[in-house]
Amino acid sequence: MFDLDAAKSLIFGTFNGAPPASGAEFSPQVATSAAIFGFPPLPPGIGGLQFLVGFFRSAFPDLVFECTKTVGQGSSLACRWVARGTHGGRLFNIHPTGRPVQFSGSFVFSVSQGKVVSLQIEAGLLELVPQLGMAPSFGAQNQTNQTGGHVDAAR
Repeated sequence: MFDLDAAKSLIFGTFNGAPPASGAEFSPQVATSAAIFGFPPLPPGIGGLQFLVGFFRSAFPDLVFECTKTVGQGSSLACRWVARGTHGGRLFNIHPTGRPVQFSGSFVFSVSQGKVVSLQIEAGLLELVPQLGMAPSFGAQNQTNQTGGHVDAAR
């Protein structure tokens, strides 16, 4: 029987755990050697997972993922999440800003015999652009309508 709570703990424990030391390996109990990770297409198995977690951890060392909605069917689980942390490392070509960030996304993964066999990730990385000072914020206070007039967020 597929245990949704155990599967959620497996994936969020991996992403919220301490960053692995350089060259360290994730436990083989986390994913199968043929597991497929789709963000972007990564090498299969533990190496792909290690790269993916390292990508997030190198840019946001204190990043914490919180699952806000979970849906499961069969051996698959979908989690809507929000991640919060501090931009303390290089992200693409953006040098560390020290700014707090928050972005959202989803994990859709399949588990077999207690191990991840596939993981698809949608991450709202564009949410980071204004938070890192790379573009203006598009909050209600900055919005204008088609004719150039200010939008009243209270309406």
